[in-house]
Amino acid sequence: MRSTGIVLIALLTVTSCRIERAASGRPGGAAAAPSDSAVSAEVYAALRLYYARLTSRDWKVLAESFWPRATITTIMRPAADSADRVHTTAIEDFVAVATRHGIRDCPASFSDEIARANIVTYGPLADAWVTYRARCGVTRDSTAVHYGMDAFHLLKHRGEWRVAGLSFTMETPELPLNRVP
Repeated sequence: MRSTGIVLIALLTVTSCRIERAASGRPGGAAAAPSDSAVSAEVYAALRLYYARLTSRDWKVLAESFWPRATITTIMRPAADSADRVHTTAIEDFVAVATRHGIRDCPASFSDEIARANIVTYGPLADAWVTYRARCGVTRDSTAVHYGMDAFHLLKHRGEWRVAGLSFTMETPELPLNRVP
């Protein structure tokens, strides 16, 4: 009897909710703020700084683009596993590992940059979907280029935009990315 009541309450709650899509693409249908382009430019500048720091491979400086305990998430297959899994790590743990091991697959050259970005902001929140272009080389003469998608969630606090969470994936043949900037 009790579980029936809980299910009924849950059903009433769900059926009484309405999902709306705002024409602006903003949460709750909020209209664009007059300074929306200026705020988006601030977020874009924070993203460019992140990619410059990533390219420099100075991991402690890269961590400054993130809020403490921010997360980085991707799907990967660790060497000891036979299947892909979701891997989430805190920025502090990422920096510790990267400081010890670097980017093993790209010892000679590495760069990462924005190919295109879509930014949505609301007050101190921003989401950015970035198509990135990465260059990686085992030797200076063997640089390969690949693309992927970074999904950032950023927060602005005390005048500074930093990453609260980052999820990323590499481009796959069955889902080609629009790479035109």
